Amino acid sequence: IFATGSKGGIQEQLLARLGQCVLTSPTACAYDDTPDIAETYPVGKMIAMFGDGHQVKKGPIDGRVLWMLPRMSGTFVIQESFGRTKGVAGGNIIYFCKDVESGMKSGKAGVKAIESVKGAYTPFPGGLVGSGSKPSSRYKALHASTNERYCPTMKGIVPDSFVPKDSNFVVEIVINGLTEKAVADATKAAILEVCKHDGVIKISAGNFGGALGKYKIHLHELGW
Repeated sequence: IFATGSKGGIQEQLLARLGQCVLTSPTACAYDDTPDIAETYPVGKMIAMFGDGHQVKKGPIDGRVLWMLPRMSGTFVIQESFGRTKGVAGGNIIYFCKDVESGMKSGKAGVKAIESVKGAYTPFPGGLVGSGSKPSSRYKALHASTNERYCPTMKGIVPDSFVPKDSNFVVEIVINGLTEKAVADATKAAILEVCKHDGVIKISAGNFGGALGKYKIHLHELGW
């Protein structure tokens, strides 16, 4: 699963990600499992041309049209078309920790918990974000910039810092999902897991007055 801000660049993103990351992985193949498909893109057919004329079309097999092409590690199988659907992006929790060790350990556990929630995922590498941003900047060329109110090194400089006195490490976990419920369930699962670890001082979330979208998941309403 991955998300884009608009549907215009989805085909290019699919081509790049499947062509550079999946096709090149020695044991991987690619199939579509998009629910409630709004539109499809024939990227499998395009990637199959890597077979240089040796690609073979099969199907439908269980409703899927497939392309098979030879590669050094064996046959690569890819579905002819991939779909898109509407989802929810930008759910998040921000947790404040005593130090790097406690922050990384608890964060990795939180990301692991999210992986068990169907339809939810973390879009950043490893799931943890150390450079949380605000949707504004003093520079016209930038739409986002560092959120100084969450930076431990700024807590003695900015008057409205959110960082507790004993916190020296702050991390954000961004959560995307196919539905609002999936994001909410993943948020709850992550919080419950993070709270099990020593060194976690506080858990919050970024809201920005609704500037990032219409969905608002209130942490206290998730139920414990």
